[in-house]
Amino acid sequence: GASPTAPSPMGAPSPKTPASIMRREKSDVLDQLFQVLDSNADEQIYYSDFLAATVDTRSQLRREAVQAAFNRLDADSSGGISVNDLRTVIGDTFEGVNVELLVKEADAG
Repeated sequence: GASPTAPSPMGAPSPKTPASIMRREKSDVLDQLFQVLDSNADEQIYYSDFLAATVDTRSQLRREAVQAAFNRLDADSSGGISVNDLRTVIGDTFEGVNVELLVKEADAG
């Protein structure tokens, strides 16, 4: 059979998860989580509600990913990405462009 859906703010169907699936095991944490995610108290968690509840988490994960990328490129851990750092990490060129030119363009931007 077709899975149940509910209208999302954009008008497209939004898949939902029955409460019984979330509540298989009794847990105060699960109960609290369910209450937060069940925004209209209809015993259903809609995908759109889940996405809205995870916006802060996704934003934090993006910041962490950017920080990890920066740390990887900052080969000497100086707090900045130099030409020498880029040479250490990616070599003298990246996709045919000299790393010195990449740094100059990044500084100009």
